[in-house]
Amino acid sequence: MPVVRALALLSLAALAARCGGSDPPPNVSVSDGPTHILAKPESLAVQPSQSALITFRLLDDHDNPIADRIVQFSIVDDPATAGDEARGSTLSFDRGVTDADGRATLQVIAGPQPTAFRVRASAARAMDTEVPVRVDMAPYAPLEVAPLVPDDAVPGVEITTVRLNLLEGMSCADITSQDIPKGLLPTRTLPIDTVALYSAVNTEANHAAAAVGLDASGTVRAVGCVDVPGSILVVESPVRVVLPLRLLELAPVGRYQATSHLSFRMPPPGGAQLADAWGALSLCPMDPARLWLDCTLDALHTDASDPSDCRPAEDEGALGMKLAQRRGVPLPVPASGRCRDRVDAAGRMSHEALVDGLFPRTRPPIVTGLPAIASESRQLLAALDLRSVLTITATSTPDRYQVDHTLLSLAFPQAPREAVVDLGRLGAPVIQARFVPATARGSDLAISSHAFTLRLGTAAWLAFAETSLRPRGAGTDATTFSNALFGLATRDDRGATLSGCAALDALLCPDVGEARGCLLAACTDGLGALGRQLTAGFSALDGDDLDLVLGGSVPVLDRDGDGKADALGVLNLDTSSPGLWSGDLRSRGGPSAFAGIWTAQIVAR
Repeated sequence: MPVVRALALLSLAALAARCGGSDPPPNVSVSDGPTHILAKPESLAVQPSQSALITFRLLDDHDNPIADRIVQFSIVDDPATAGDEARGSTLSFDRGVTDADGRATLQVIAGPQPTAFRVRASAARAMDTEVPVRVDMAPYAPLEVAPLVPDDAVPGVEITTVRLNLLEGMSCADITSQDIPKGLLPTRTLPIDTVALYSAVNTEANHAAAAVGLDASGTVRAVGCVDVPGSILVVESPVRVVLPLRLLELAPVGRYQATSHLSFRMPPPGGAQLADAWGALSLCPMDPARLWLDCTLDALHTDASDPSDCRPAEDEGALGMKLAQRRGVPLPVPASGRCRDRVDAAGRMSHEALVDGLFPRTRPPIVTGLPAIASESRQLLAALDLRSVLTITATSTPDRYQVDHTLLSLAFPQAPREAVVDLGRLGAPVIQARFVPATARGSDLAISSHAFTLRLGTAAWLAFAETSLRPRGAGTDATTFSNALFGLATRDDRGATLSGCAALDALLCPDVGEARGCLLAACTDGLGALGRQLTAGFSALDGDDLDLVLGGSVPVLDRDGDGKADALGVLNLDTSSPGLWSGDLRSRGGPSAFAGIWTAQIVAR
């Protein structure tokens, strides 16, 4: 008997815990992860002095039920009304413990007077859930609202969810999609093709069911509203109402700040040219000594058939013949013979090795940085960020607009650090295209081709000099760079220190049996040719007239749901629907096609 009595007492204790007023039993397994509470029904109508049940279900983030967890209950005022809203209504208990299915059922006992309030359910690590309760003599009935989403949305911006409101005592004529008021019932957010059930809808009042359709990024894409007369509702069974949504057509009028991310389909000719020129400085193991010799020898003899391009010809005169015999043996790799060995054909230390010895044994940053500079020159034009302003105005023809497009700056995101060139200060003659025709096509805006003077090469040189040369102490122009680099080569001449071309001349002229000064002019001319090569690629990227032509299209968006356009395009890893540009860079080196994506945010209407 004592054992039976003890078991009976334990059973009574567990029952009391589920009915509220006590803590859960010890040693209960409780989930420590995030949870959420679902209520059924989501709203409740009770006649005065009657009662009804609400079932709350506690679930984890995988929608698995959580048992033996305390759920607390309370009556809270409806924010839409003032005063003591319970008016005698009570709850059967103020807490409960979930069963094996995660459920806790609460009885709401209505007071004698009509009122409206909310029942709140709270649990650890879960957001509160509130159920609107109406105490009223009017009959209430269930209603199903089925939003109907249009199937002609633009690919990539399809509607994925619907935000739904049921507004008592209102009609669609009273509301607009830009300003849907809050009603007694909470806003419902549903996946598409989902029917919303409202358990308690007043049959003696008319209602408006208003909805907006959202794409995966949360942008409003469609709106709809339908009137629901209370007279069509049936107390015994739910009535289904279809709510059609129509695609939102937005007028893109306003001033927008835009960012365009551009990339070339193939490297522009000038880009390849500048990458080759800067890459030559570190092409071979004994560079820049090898390249210095190439430029000097090539300058000994120049004519129409042998320009000064730092590539010596077979015939560079008698002095060139002597110097060529002291060059290192050509190496098959790298660079297919342009590089040289440390010894000449006779096995003596080559001129490359001798000139390389003029440079400091501990290489300064400008020398050690040459391979990085070459890499940076190749990457500089891999991507461009163009910042601009578009002012869009309406015309007298529906769906036709006029665009004024002004360039602000050009950024080079692949530079070693942020490099932004202000195009206004650059002095390009035409950075604004006015009166550009644009046409609305559904939810997109198509913008006709228009042109600017971008002067990409000039902007690219400023960015390259600022981010690749200046940090290495190489100045911001080709002459300063050349002087800084080759000025590091020094030679002691009877107590006097010679540098640059003077050091090269003092080393090599006696070595080939020539008087001092035999190479000074050629060295100076050769370095001048090298400087022209280093800047030629940048010059080739500039055009002589309107050199940037672009056109494209962009989705017109309402990001905040107020029915007004506030963005053009959106970038999102999961739902990417940006604007698209295509066009040409018409540079001196030849035309180059590019493509780009872009977005813009409104700054003024």
